[in-house]
Amino acid sequence: NSSNKGSYELLIVGKHGGNYPKKRTIIRFDIESIPNNAIVLSGTMRLMYFKAHKPSWISATWVDRPVSVNQLLVSWDEAQATRDNRLSGMPWNAPYGAIDGSDAKAEKEDCVLLEKDPPRWVSWNLTDLTQKWVNGSATNYGVIMWAENEDVDSYDLRFHSSEADDPNLCPKLIITYSTTGNIASYIYDDYGRVDNVTYGNDMVEDNTYDPNRGWLLSKTYTKDGIIKFRAYNRTYDGVGNLTYSRENDHITY
Repeated sequence: NSSNKGSYELLIVGKHGGNYPKKRTIIRFDIESIPNNAIVLSGTMRLMYFKAHKPSWISATWVDRPVSVNQLLVSWDEAQATRDNRLSGMPWNAPYGAIDGSDAKAEKEDCVLLEKDPPRWVSWNLTDLTQKWVNGSATNYGVIMWAENEDVDSYDLRFHSSEADDPNLCPKLIITYSTTGNIASYIYDDYGRVDNVTYGNDMVEDNTYDPNRGWLLSKTYTKDGIIKFRAYNRTYDGVGNLTYSRENDHITY
């Protein structure tokens, strides 16, 4: 709203009814420790989505919210930024930050559809933007996070901020990088598991997991659209030990 929330324990997007305003979140990560010649293989922003909220005295119908992140293009201060100002006495181009190429890029970096299923970690892919921050081709002002249907009254979505009591629940930007060449690029799913790997020789690894227990079910390796190797039909005992794995021995090179 019109007051600063820099020390708040929550990051909020969306809107609920009762004449409450919509919310957006701005967030920045310190990446100064990464050398500027690094090749960023993956950059994943992860936030702990812990609550979908509305006041108890307000009736609301749940709607899924597509939550996008866009690159910020202007400076701001955590202790000064509000709905109207990015710095004391220095307004945004529009309230909440203009997502039109002035305060933030109009093109989103990533978007994730959030359902009413907290608590869980949620991940956004910021690999390309992280590379630009690292090599200096873009200034690291962070990102703005917003629900694309933010004007619809329903529930707002709440995430832990850097002021969370448990530091393990704080926002994270997980960066994998190399200073010796592009060895592999990783994409992680919402649970932090490796979903996809693209290796420096253009081999692509895809992983699938048991939807109930989360154990790895199969690995498939393709290159130029041709399956090179597959390990699948994995089964486990009651404590997660691998008991069976079938491999495809018909490999085309």
